[in-house]
Amino acid sequence: MQASPRRKFAAGTDRRLFARFGKRGGSRFGSHSDNDTALSHTISNMSQAGKSITSGRLSRCELFDGLDQEEIDRVTAQAQSVPFPANERVFSQGDMGDRLYVILTGRAKLVAADRDSEKVLGFLSPGNHFGELGLLQNGKHNASAVTITNCELLVIERESFQRFMETIPSFAANISRALGK
Repeated sequence: MQASPRRKFAAGTDRRLFARFGKRGGSRFGSHSDNDTALSHTISNMSQAGKSITSGRLSRCELFDGLDQEEIDRVTAQAQSVPFPANERVFSQGDMGDRLYVILTGRAKLVAADRDSEKVLGFLSPGNHFGELGLLQNGKHNASAVTITNCELLVIERESFQRFMETIPSFAANISRALGK
């Protein structure tokens, strides 16, 4: 039985990341500088593989409430769908906030650490989004995001996020509403 192109891509990415960082598990992308390079590489490969994001999968997300089909299509054309295995850090507390994440499938949690302990701030499921605070403040994440199960995340880069905030009023209003909660 032959492996699907997606499995071949995933296996190849795993081998490349293992060779680069020397271990499996932990944070997928190592330090923050490695984080950008590795995620950009993964996103580029996903794009080349022709992975499509359907707007129907976004209907559960309050971030897209009030957007018309053309606006949703604009967002999905600029975003990428990235798989994350269970128990993997999407980003770490203290990393620069440069992406918005929307959970398409799976579950994740936000965790804040201090000197002595870790505190779970919340659990996330399909339709939830995270990472916007770091984007809006041009600052560092105040918590870590960790997958609980295998996840597929919609990733929106800073430049696209800023463009959507300026040109899609409903998107900007939904971000403001989410921050008010």
